[in-house]
Amino acid sequence: MNWRKYVWVGVLLLALGGKTVAQNPAQPVRDSVVNLQSAPVLLDSLGKSVALDTVPLTARQNARIRKIIPKKATVLSAVLPGLGQVHNGHWWKVPIIYAGFGTLVYFSQMYAEDFRFYRKYGKIAYNNNPQEVEVPGYSGKISVSQLERVARAVSRYRDYNYLGIALLWGVNVIEANVTAHLKTFDVSEDLTLKVEPSLLMPAVGTMPVPGVRVAFQFRK
Repeated sequence: MNWRKYVWVGVLLLALGGKTVAQNPAQPVRDSVVNLQSAPVLLDSLGKSVALDTVPLTARQNARIRKIIPKKATVLSAVLPGLGQVHNGHWWKVPIIYAGFGTLVYFSQMYAEDFRFYRKYGKIAYNNNPQEVEVPGYSGKISVSQLERVARAVSRYRDYNYLGIALLWGVNVIEANVTAHLKTFDVSEDLTLKVEPSLLMPAVGTMPVPGVRVAFQFRK
């Protein structure tokens, strides 16, 4: 029958009209991000609330971060290890730093004492004939060449520990500087990135070429 044909055509038109309305960009769409100050929640595409991936800082936390100055933290750590970490608010790093210094100083002094010990008996053996001497802790006599070889080994280990102290001091300064920069790095919502088409002047030639312009806008 013809009336059935018209009914199916009407149903098809209604379905297409509903789909067009659903995809119309002019329809108002609820923003998925709600103002953090009024309601610190996010909504997904279905309107359901989801957990925030970041937590806004309090005024006290922002004030404490603004007091951190990278240059000051660097100078403080260079003058006294750990002082820059205290300036950055990382008190827990101070025991780690001084534990490292204590270990290196302990071994450097131990090897320095061993060096003086073997050099002392090396001088005694050098003046003997034959050039040997009895050393406490060893069975039999030890020759000068053996004592010199052991003295050079322990002096090398002593120097390695002195070098480790200097390196740890430098790492302490660098860590304080990097941490201060990271803590004061601005990642707020006032940072914007604009990507827009633009015409670029080539190095060779006079005709501009199409390109992309990327601009960062920082908070004043």
